[in-house]
Formats: sequence, structure tokens, C-alpha cells
Amino acid sequence: MDENNKKSPRRKKQPTVLHCSFCDKSQDEVHKLIARENPPGKKALTICDECVEMCTEIINDQGLVEAENSPKALYKYIVRQNQIIDDARDRANKALDLLSVSMPPASGSQH
Repeated sequence: MDENNKKSPRRKKQPTVLHCSFCDKSQDEVHKLIARENPPGKKALTICDECVEMCTEIINDQGLVEAENSPKALYKYIVRQNQIIDDARDRANKALDLLSVSMPPASGSQH
């Protein structure tokens, strides 16, 4: 067989390592990386759980600043914070259900 006609060994294609579009951490450096599907040839838009948390804090802090100037905004801020707490409690209960553990009931403040 001629040297020029030899087939080169097949190489396995290495999986693409994704990076957060905001902080540039790789998918191996964060707990979760959320990616938006893009058409072939376009770079994926991604965000990691750490950047999501930071953005949430920024939004909440801005809501508090706005709430200081308006009773209506303060009410909306308090409602939103209660929804966040309820959502977190629901997620915690789901996680505890996986462990077959129950959370103590939420304490109601009595004056």
C-alpha cells in the first residue's frame, strides 16, 4: 500500500467546554451553567449560577433603593421578598423530601 493512501486514525471530537458569557468561568468551575441554544456556527450565550445570584442581588438591592422613596414600591418590594422566601422554602422542602426529612413549621410572629 502506498504511503500517501494510508488513512489517518480517527480522532474523537473533544466536547466543547462552555464558559459563562459574563464571568468567563468554565462549566467545570461552577455548579450550574445555563446555555441558550443558538443556530449552528454561533457561540452559545451562557450564564452561571453565580452570576444569576449576583444579578438577583443587584435587582433586589435596586428594589430596596426604589422602595425607600415610595410606599407603593415598598409594598411591592415586601411582596416580592415574601414570594422569594416562599419559593426558597418550597425548594428546600423538595430537597428535604429527597432525604426523607421534614422542615419545622415556619414561625409566625405573634405580638
